[in-house]
Amino acid sequence: MADKKIVQVDQAGPIYAFLDTNAFYDARFSYDNGGMLNRMMSYSKDEKLIILYSSIVKREAFSYVETGLSEFARQAKNQIKNNNAIKAAPKKLINEIIETILGIPAEAKSFLERFFETATEIPDTEIPAHILFDKYFKKKAPFEDKKKNEFPDAAIAYGLENYASNNTDLQIYVVSNDQGFQKSIEHIDNIVILQEPRDLLDLVSQRDTNYQEIIDCVSKSLPDLEQEIEINLTDIDWSFADRAIDKTISFNYIESVNVDKITTSKICVEYIDAEERETQVALYGFASVSLNFEYTDFSREWYDELYHVRVGTENGRGKCSLSAHYSAYLAGRNSHKDALWEFQLDNVELDDNLSLISSQLCLYCDEAELPDYYCPDCGQPIELENDGGNGFCSTCATNH
Repeated sequence: MADKKIVQVDQAGPIYAFLDTNAFYDARFSYDNGGMLNRMMSYSKDEKLIILYSSIVKREAFSYVETGLSEFARQAKNQIKNNNAIKAAPKKLINEIIETILGIPAEAKSFLERFFETATEIPDTEIPAHILFDKYFKKKAPFEDKKKNEFPDAAIAYGLENYASNNTDLQIYVVSNDQGFQKSIEHIDNIVILQEPRDLLDLVSQRDTNYQEIIDCVSKSLPDLEQEIEINLTDIDWSFADRAIDKTISFNYIESVNVDKITTSKICVEYIDAEERETQVALYGFASVSLNFEYTDFSREWYDELYHVRVGTENGRGKCSLSAHYSAYLAGRNSHKDALWEFQLDNVELDDNLSLISSQLCLYCDEAELPDYYCPDCGQPIELENDGGNGFCSTCATNH
């Protein structure tokens, strides 16, 4: 991205920020009190932040809640109802859990309505058809790949450019990680792009006189905090990590989890309540983790149509090294003006996208782990290579 002029703004005034649709996805549409969208609302109510949005962004956000989130809730309900372990719980408890899950879309929709009430809608600007299709056929941003689903982005960018040109006295921060959308607005002098909602929250927090003191206290406490993060990562259920090795591998049991290294790459102050002397800080970083596990390999599995069974699955033990992104959330408090900020680790979350560093798989070789399916005539194990196709090995199949 080319260097651009940064417009000087009144440091005492609020920060103006436009949210692209993917900013809501990054915030996971969470209506939790400690969630990023809720923190934005708090800063907005305190007149430290003015949230801007377009009617298209609003409609896309509600569309996801009403369709995508509702579908996820329905799938979760079915998984709960079909889970044998959960069926052991009292029926009343199961129904309460299902009711809570099915209520998430409605709660999220209600929260979005309150969120947009605290925000400011920029005027809709109708983009002339010849400009829109000229960008499309010449593959100009955001149409580099000539994708039809980029038409909303083009309309959003056009409206945002008009708003920025009519408000040149404002520096407008745009929260978006969509590269095509970024390219379509990067030429606008009074727009600065932020990749993620947390960057915006940290930017607003920087205006607070407590900000640097909070950063310094977190930095000094970082070794102890990282030890706590390591313990939390060790206790996390890593069964989902099998997908990083191969889609045909499934973990049966994880024998051990070792966190080899933790690297905190970013400290974000996501909220400061100066009056209550409270803060919320997030640590973002990478963890190198080693797993030892037992597994099942389905890569050679096949279905016996005669006996209606699946055969050819193999079991073994393995180990792997992974790199994972983590987010650690801290609650901070300062009892009085001259005291140091103290922090408590609230929660640690992992990104679903894991990077495989190395893996080693070893199939069991003892008799108990030999193929379960044998030829009725000669007793020879039947595998893919010697399957006669009629329930017997290839040697004996001609006799039947």
